[in-house]
Amino acid sequence: MKHLSFFALVLLVSCTTKTVQLDPYCGDGLKNLDWEECDGTDTGLSSCESLGYYGGLLQCNTDCTFDVLTCAAHGRCGDGVLQEDEECDDTTFPEGQATCVDVGYTGGQLICTSDCLVDDRSCATCGDDVYDPDGDEDCDGEDFGDQTCMDNGFWGGALQCDELCQIQMSGCKDLATVSAGYFFTCVLTDTAEVYCTGANSSSGRLGIGSTEAVTLPTSTLVTDAAFLTIGWENGCLIDSAGEASCWGANNVGQVGDGSDTNRLSPVAVTGGPSTWSDISSGYWFTCGIDEEGAGYCWGATLDGRLGNNEMGSGSYNTPQPVATTNLQGSLTMIRAGKQHACALDLYGQAYCWGNNVGGKCGAGTLVPNYTIPNAVSTTRAFFDLSVGGNHSCAVDGQGAVWCWGDNAVGQLGHEATVGDVSRDPVTVDGVGGLVFTSVACSTTFESTTVYPSHTCALDTTGNIWCWGNGASGQLGSGTTPEYSVTPLEVLRPAGILFMSVTAGRDHTCATDNLGKVWCWGSNEYHQISDSDEIAFAEPVLIPSAR
Repeated sequence: MKHLSFFALVLLVSCTTKTVQLDPYCGDGLKNLDWEECDGTDTGLSSCESLGYYGGLLQCNTDCTFDVLTCAAHGRCGDGVLQEDEECDDTTFPEGQATCVDVGYTGGQLICTSDCLVDDRSCATCGDDVYDPDGDEDCDGEDFGDQTCMDNGFWGGALQCDELCQIQMSGCKDLATVSAGYFFTCVLTDTAEVYCTGANSSSGRLGIGSTEAVTLPTSTLVTDAAFLTIGWENGCLIDSAGEASCWGANNVGQVGDGSDTNRLSPVAVTGGPSTWSDISSGYWFTCGIDEEGAGYCWGATLDGRLGNNEMGSGSYNTPQPVATTNLQGSLTMIRAGKQHACALDLYGQAYCWGNNVGGKCGAGTLVPNYTIPNAVSTTRAFFDLSVGGNHSCAVDGQGAVWCWGDNAVGQLGHEATVGDVSRDPVTVDGVGGLVFTSVACSTTFESTTVYPSHTCALDTTGNIWCWGNGASGQLGSGTTPEYSVTPLEVLRPAGILFMSVTAGRDHTCATDNLGKVWCWGSNEYHQISDSDEIAFAEPVLIPSAR
């Protein structure tokens, strides 16, 4: 039994002596891999270099954390101190190389990477004609990326890039006015340029210098226009100096340049007043008013349409004075239609002359022609006037619209005379309470029995109302009625107000308060849009120029 107890004691002592004790505490000189960075001189595999410093001897603090004091003396990337092998450090760059401009760029921001290398990708390289979207550039030369004037809210034009590669909008343009004619449309920009689109002809009715067909507004190269009018195969303008120019068909001298040669581009009206206040292009004739309020017309003398007391098959290729026999005062507005013309004097009295078939001169008579201005049979004073193919309309001082002439499809807006004519002015029905500021009669130059016409008017709230023929959507109501005697409200796009209205053969156009033009009706010859749509029953934006 004694031998067994001795053996057990020996065995116990032996086991106790051989027990291995792990590193339990900081300061024993052994690095505990679980929680110590170091212990005494034991730093494991770490060194100043492995910690990102450029040199030094890594020490151990008494709390078994690294002491990097001697390491820091040699520096590291990110300490904000520029070292020999660093291109930069945090916000520190070599002297004289701290900005993009310092290193040869035109702008932007140098960046120091986490590796202390210079990143110049945000610097601008203005002047290399390549737009750098990552640099401080809006553009470069002719490179604007995907940006256009239209992206910046304009109708058209071209962006400009300045010497600092910043975009300038001086080349962008909006639209000031629009004129709708016989299968074509012309617009005047706020930069005094004229663009036309639609059906061209051998006479060059678009005024673009050629007879080619176009589907988008195309420049006439005019850069100084202040007023614009188009009619059948012609167009005219008045520039900022008051001088008049016309283009298109000139077979009977309607361009007014002293010749009978068709003009593909605008040419000066000669042989008459040097300056003009108003001008209007009709069918084979043109009329205007000089700065003194005197009327002139030129072109064919048929039906007495020149108002110079002549009629027949003659013509004049320079302006001829309109007879003043019946006029009470100087003229302020003149409009030419198909075979007749009308004007307003300074008192608001309306006068018409030329063909009076169907009562289109508004004189209340059956006289077939008036060769000089004859007062319209009303005591109303008007401030706006429009002349169409076979009817005329005017707006009086109270904002009421009055019309006279043919009413085959309700273009007078007068229920009692639908399908007939009115030789005296009649008020438009169905617009009680509305106050109008302007009116537009369609430029229909065919016989009424072949193609009826329509009328539109702008009210004081920025809405447009149309009546008459609507088969091509020219009433703008979203429908295409054969005709409507009652005025229909044009579907005004949200966020805009209409500012003016003009009526073509079977399309209508209007300007808005944002410098854009909206059109509706026939698009058979792309007089509205380059779209393949033949017609639009509600307003669409006229596209930008090509």
